[in-house]
Amino acid sequence: MPNSNYSVSNYEMFDDAISVTNSLNGKLSNVNEKIISSMNYISDDTFKGPAADVAMENYNNIVGYLKNIAGNLGVINNYFANVSSNYREADNSASNVITGNDGKSGSGSVGASLSLGSSSTRSVSTVANLSQQEFIDSIKDGAIESYKKYHVLPSLTIAQAILESGWGKSAIGNNLFGIKAGSNWTGKTQTVRTSEYGSGGYYHINATFRDYDSIDDSIEDHAKLLTNSRYDSVRAATNYKTACQEVQKDGYATSPTYANSLIKLIEQYNLDQWDNISV
Repeated sequence: MPNSNYSVSNYEMFDDAISVTNSLNGKLSNVNEKIISSMNYISDDTFKGPAADVAMENYNNIVGYLKNIAGNLGVINNYFANVSSNYREADNSASNVITGNDGKSGSGSVGASLSLGSSSTRSVSTVANLSQQEFIDSIKDGAIESYKKYHVLPSLTIAQAILESGWGKSAIGNNLFGIKAGSNWTGKTQTVRTSEYGSGGYYHINATFRDYDSIDDSIEDHAKLLTNSRYDSVRAATNYKTACQEVQKDGYATSPTYANSLIKLIEQYNLDQWDNISV
């Protein structure tokens, strides 16, 4: 069976590449500053003559090389960012073939505008072809309800649904949150090939995921999962940055960039606008 959830790890690898180039750029800037600072010793009156002139020329050349390298890293950084964005768009379109019409989603075919509670049979095919804003609107009521019932910030719920399912286009069995089926899970399952991150980097495994009758069941179960004592710090968080950092620390995902990816989504789409509702 094609892996309908492989794309998330690829996006994260692009994020890792961007972070690496940023880090190298910063280190080069520090070296550049130290070299420029050291030039003061050469230009000092106590050290003059042909040797000083040659040393100064060499220093200037080195500084020039470093600036060129830093500039190239900036170009590489932009390349990774563009490829990541283009890959996401292409993958979202291709995912329709894998998850939007594969017949393994829920049985419903209700209108996409329906919110949590208006139907218990909304499947991923209901949201697979929505625009990004329409996808957010289609699950925000469920996210708000989760906050009222379980105190999971709506911004975190929506961001995780986006990231884990590729905007609803790569959800395995209506599973918007990539929740695996542990030994205590008695419901339906699907086993697919997916990516994990360990000490040696990314690797692939065959993992068994929970399979829901509807995406609304998925939203509800996600909130219930986070009521586990393991995620106490997530529910105690009063702002989205802390919630994202804590959900990564508590082991929800193996990717080292998971929290940053969630924070970027929340800030880009203003998802925290629903975090201050009354409960």
